[in-house]
Amino acid sequence: MAGPAKSGVLIYCTNLERLMEFYITLIEGAQAIHVTNDLAVIDIPDGQLIIHVLPPEIAEQVEPASAEEPRPTAVKAFVTVQSMAHAEAVTGQLGGRVFPQRWQGAGFVIANACDPEGNMLQLREFTNA
Repeated sequence: MAGPAKSGVLIYCTNLERLMEFYITLIEGAQAIHVTNDLAVIDIPDGQLIIHVLPPEIAEQVEPASAEEPRPTAVKAFVTVQSMAHAEAVTGQLGGRVFPQRWQGAGFVIANACDPEGNMLQLREFTNA
């Protein structure tokens, strides 16, 4: 995608390198296009993912979370994955988690997942491609 995206997701983190590796490995075609000490902009097939390190004074106030104890949230990003089997393998290797329950969407299978810092997301594997 050339230039700024019209849609995307911003995720705050405490470990930029770890989350960059997680999302670039999880999402087929993801590519870091801009990286600084506290920010990464990653092009993904349908938009952009921005990962931003929390400022220290805010990070101190945030309750730590993990893939085993996800952070409760009212908003959940969703991304398309090549296959659920691949997603399960890479998330486990990189400190994340794919939950076992599956739902059927309109032409895709859905699963909830969690990144290494406890951020919930939804994975979609298209079944009619």
